[in-house]
Amino acid sequence: REAKRLLPQEDTGKFYDALFRTLQKYLGNKLHLSAGAVTFETVQSGLTGRVEEKWLEEIRQELEECDALRYAPARFSAELRAQSYARVGRIIDALERSLR
Repeated sequence: REAKRLLPQEDTGKFYDALFRTLQKYLGNKLHLSAGAVTFETVQSGLTGRVEEKWLEEIRQELEECDALRYAPARFSAELRAQSYARVGRIIDALERSLR
């Protein structure tokens, strides 16, 4: 909800921080890890063989993007924020279907 609320605003850092925390908490919950223990390596270890490889790549890309952009001094377009938001939604949907 926080990322969705921040989506139309121009504060890129807050948006990507919220998006990162959303993905981090979701993955931590699914893998029974504290949010702080969620890294791509722990996610890859916990999900390999359980989800399609393409979703691991999507997760890696999104974690890297969020990490880079939440601290970037520049503002990024609403279109880029919308694409990132949609990617996280697709990742969560795919994992929900795969990890039942």
